[in-house]
Amino acid sequence: MTTTRPSHGYQRVRRVVAAVLVVVFGFSFVGAATGIWLGRTTLNDEVWADRVTPLGRDPAVQHALATWTTDQLLDLLDSEGLLRDALPGRAAILAVPLSGAIDDFVADRVDRFFAGERFEELWTLAATQAHTQAVAILRDDMPLGVTVDDDRVVLDLVPILDAVLTDILGAVPGLVGSDVELPEVSVNDLPDDVRARLADALDIELDDDFGTITLYEGDDVAVAQRAVAFFDRFVVALTLVTVAAAGAALAISPRRRRTLLQLLGAAVLGAVALRLVAFTLQDHIVAMVQVAENQAAAAVIVSSLVGPLTDAAAVAFWLIAAVGAVVVVSGPYPWAVRLRGRAVAAARRAEQTTGTTGPTGTTGTTGTTGTTGTKR
Repeated sequence: MTTTRPSHGYQRVRRVVAAVLVVVFGFSFVGAATGIWLGRTTLNDEVWADRVTPLGRDPAVQHALATWTTDQLLDLLDSEGLLRDALPGRAAILAVPLSGAIDDFVADRVDRFFAGERFEELWTLAATQAHTQAVAILRDDMPLGVTVDDDRVVLDLVPILDAVLTDILGAVPGLVGSDVELPEVSVNDLPDDVRARLADALDIELDDDFGTITLYEGDDVAVAQRAVAFFDRFVVALTLVTVAAAGAALAISPRRRRTLLQLLGAAVLGAVALRLVAFTLQDHIVAMVQVAENQAAAAVIVSSLVGPLTDAAAVAFWLIAAVGAVVVVSGPYPWAVRLRGRAVAAARRAEQTTGTTGPTGTTGTTGTTGTTGTKR
């Protein structure tokens, strides 16, 4: 009986198809890993809270928020104008130097507030609220407190400013007038309504951007929304394609060991690409922060979110490299065969050396002593 060997053309087709499947595996691997990270780290409420809530104790984050809050409150209080109205006649010239003392007092009280337990409570609430808002933005479902206008995403933090101002007025009740009673607000209140009530209580006019932080500008919002929509729809499909492409490549390949090494190589390149993309994303987001002194806080926050992706990519890189090394060393390559032979020989020599080592003077002597005697 004779067996028919596959034609050379058929073997070539199998090699080409296997190579194409390896390429598909590489791209889908990166896409699936990015989608899983995006869904778990940035879009999952519990994971977000676990990673972002502790940042309230980070000095860089506290400093950035305290600086921003101080600037907002000083614009609201207008200490120099307050002193000019309060000081009589020629004493009004002291308004400028005395206003500096008030500004320092406000800054000190703000720093104390952000270093206290009350701030940790507000930070936890603000971080949770911010995440809900961010996810809603990315999925094009706008929540209260966030608006998209003229290619800008704006986060309103008037309730936090109200809490800090209440703390300051508790120490100096007459700073904005003895009869002023600030409204009680929460993060669930409508921002415009809170701003209006605060302006009425202080008898002043507040700008529409008072207490707001611009999160995104330009086309970044639309780009982020399209990315999230893509991964929401296709992350499961990408994961299935990754597994199917790897399995199909191994099944159809006429040289499975080589194809397995190609798959491992594609996965290694994917892990490297993920780390590069993560670091590039981190640098891009930090560069978007226009105030230089706030970039340190932005870097800390972004690192806490991007860090799991870069760490997982590094672990995957070394695990895949280890598997690849095993596959190569166990292959039929002449140098690998010689290496395995030397390893086996070395193991046998070590075993023989261990086996011949035992109690000295015990072999070949049994029964010789005391068995011979004088013949009678």
